[in-house]
This record gives sequence, structure tokens and C-alpha cells, in this order.
Amino acid sequence: MKNIGIVCEGPTDFVLLKGIVDVITGEDNHYLALQPEDNLAGEYGNGWKGVWKWCTDHSEILESFMKDISPRLDMIIVQMDGDVSRKEKEVHCLCDKTACEWKDKINPLMCEYVKRDDCPVKLPCETHEENIQGHIDHLTQLISSWLKHEDGICIVIPCDSTDTWVAAAYDKLPDVEMIEDPWMSIISKGKAYHGVRIPEDLSITGFDDNLISRIVRPALTTVRQDVTLKGKMSVEYLLDMIKGSDPAEWDVKLPIEIMVRDSVRQIE
Repeated sequence: MKNIGIVCEGPTDFVLLKGIVDVITGEDNHYLALQPEDNLAGEYGNGWKGVWKWCTDHSEILESFMKDISPRLDMIIVQMDGDVSRKEKEVHCLCDKTACEWKDKINPLMCEYVKRDDCPVKLPCETHEENIQGHIDHLTQLISSWLKHEDGICIVIPCDSTDTWVAAAYDKLPDVEMIEDPWMSIISKGKAYHGVRIPEDLSITGFDDNLISRIVRPALTTVRQDVTLKGKMSVEYLLDMIKGSDPAEWDVKLPIEIMVRDSVRQIE
């Protein structure tokens, strides 16, 4: 059994990577979620930017980090979806053929010009081959440059995303790594899972609109509530109760918003 740390974009990636590694090694390994943190709202957040931040922040201490953490890590897996290379300008800011006056002066994650129309980063980037292997090579080299460390590091770049692996496992498709945007092209149009198609056969809704509702597939239709306002009013009413106010006299209705996503369909 190995002790393996995982740095990945989200909780579904963590679960999938654990299953894949256990199958490959034939063991039930011990895993530690290094990134993102369990609540998805830790120091680095989630997504590919969280992976980037974690790697750069730990590059100078990575060797000692792996030894000093308990239990000691045999390996760290770093995952980033290949579509990041295809879609995100920030990962191309430092590429050889990108000409920008702010190059090497501003952290691309902090650059306010990236989202502007006059940003010099052009996609597809001419520095790399515009194909699946080109995206994999680009992100592998980029993550290696952030970490500055190779021993005990396994870089995983699923292309287009980990959804392709789900599609491959379910539909047994050939050349699944060459499929771009597998969710839209395969999974959302595919067979019923466990005999039930969502939302064709069954519509599902949730409550709270937390981050998980946006990560799961299909994305969950849910009710968004103003948690900050809810907390503020709770404290105010608690203070009123301390002063003698009777809760039975209160009639409180807070605003909500229905977030319609992919888990429901309209019934004619």
C-alpha cells in the first residue's frame, strides 16, 4: 500500500484518480487530498487555478513536504484537464510566441488584461501543436516548471477532461482521449445510466446552490439563498430575543433565486 497525495481540480477528479490508481496498482492505497481542500473554499480554491497556485507555492518545499507530512508520501499526483490548454489564455502568457509587455512582470493569474479583447495572448497558441498531444505536452511542461521537482511526482493530463475517462469506462469508446468536450458530445447525449436518464426520465432539484451543484454532471438545478443575509438576520433576531422579543410574532421571508441547470426539463 502506498501513501499518495493528490493535487487536482475538484472532488470528482479526486475520486476518479483514486479508483484508477487502485486498479493500476492492484492495491487499496491511502490517499490524501492536498488540493482542493475538503470544503472547496480553502486557501487556493478549486479548479485549474487552484492547482497552479498550490504547485507554485509548494515548489521550494516540495521535497521536505513529502517527507515531513504524516503519513510520509510516496507520490504526489498532479492533475489538470487538457481543455485548460485549449481554452484558457493565462496558461499561454509565458509561451515563447506570446509577445506581451507584461510578460514575466505580472503573475498571469493576477493579470487584469487577460480577459480584455486587446490581450496579446491568442488562441490557439502558435507555440504548441493544436491537437490533443500538443495540449498534454504543454500542460505537462508547465506544471513541471511550477513544481521544479520530478522525484515522486506523477503529472496527469486527461484530454479533454476527466469526463472523457468516464465516457470511456461506460461506453468503451475507441480513441476516447481524442474527443474534445466529451460532456456535450457524448455523455449528455448518451445512454441511460442505471436505467434512468436525467432529465429525460427524471428531473432532480437541490437546495443551497453550493459548489458541488455546479460540479456534478448533469449540473444540478437548485435554489440559491443569500446565506450572508440569513446569517446577519439570525444574529439580529437572536439579539432581539435576548432583549425579550417574542419569536412567535416574527414572519420572515428571505429572497431566493431558482438556478436552472441541466438536471430538469420543461414539461409541455
